Amino acid sequence: FLGTQKDNMNDRDIKNRGAVGEKHGLSKLTAVKVKDIRQNYIPHIVSIKKLAKYYNVAPATIQAVINRRTWKLI
Repeated sequence: FLGTQKDNMNDRDIKNRGAVGEKHGLSKLTAVKVKDIRQNYIPHIVSIKKLAKYYNVAPATIQAVINRRTWKLI
């Protein structure tokens, strides 16, 4: 359909066709792992670095998951 870029992006979102979460080809995490990360993170007891090493991702990835900058819908 013809439309603006915003129209196309809205259509993509409505039809759930975006590459987000597990659909993204480079994603190392799954929805289950994201839930586990959020449940297991306890400040001053379980560090972000330990979680990052366990899940084989960068500490910044764990931080983004915990702060809901990524995986917002889980």
